[in-house]
Amino acid sequence: MALYELADLVLLPFRDSSEDLRVVVRDMERFPNAYALPSQWPTNRWQQEAAARLISSMPNDFLPRVLTPTFAVSASKLLLQAVPPESMPIQLNNAARALAHQVLNLLAYPNGH
Repeated sequence: MALYELADLVLLPFRDSSEDLRVVVRDMERFPNAYALPSQWPTNRWQQEAAARLISSMPNDFLPRVLTPTFAVSASKLLLQAVPPESMPIQLNNAARALAHQVLNLLAYPNGH
């Protein structure tokens, strides 16, 4: 709780599972200024539809605090290497850039203005 109170921004990553949804909803209740970040989101159209239904089952009050999903990118494993490559695949760069834009926007406009 102390770190939450000190933080300018709190992101709660979760995957497209009922268990993750249950945990992130509980955490959003505990941390009323935190944002939920759909992570490793499916890229398959049918799986995306199921994942969207999962998000829509969240309490309506929480939906404005759910960020745009970060889709699964297999190249993200490169970030875990002891010595990462000098350049990353374009899909990974694009995903990182999109997430960075969301975070910077939240920091610049914390109340969504």
